[in-house]
Amino acid sequence: MAGVFTSDGDYNETATNLLDGRVNSMVWLMVFAVIVLIWGLFATMRIGQSQSNKEQNPQYFQDTGKKWFKASRLLRN
Repeated sequence: MAGVFTSDGDYNETATNLLDGRVNSMVWLMVFAVIVLIWGLFATMRIGQSQSNKEQNPQYFQDTGKKWFKASRLLRN
């Protein structure tokens, strides 16, 4: 593997090896983050398609004005 030129112009093989380890760790962290995001999307889609979620609650949309008023009042404090 190629080395790295340091700020004083020297060629350092060890710095590259350390950098490779950090980059490799970052790649695995990014892969893990993407897997978590995909799993979250899949779980959200499953919940959205569930039978209990499709049944509408008639009381859910009642008094929405009061709910928005209470929520906006909380934000002002």
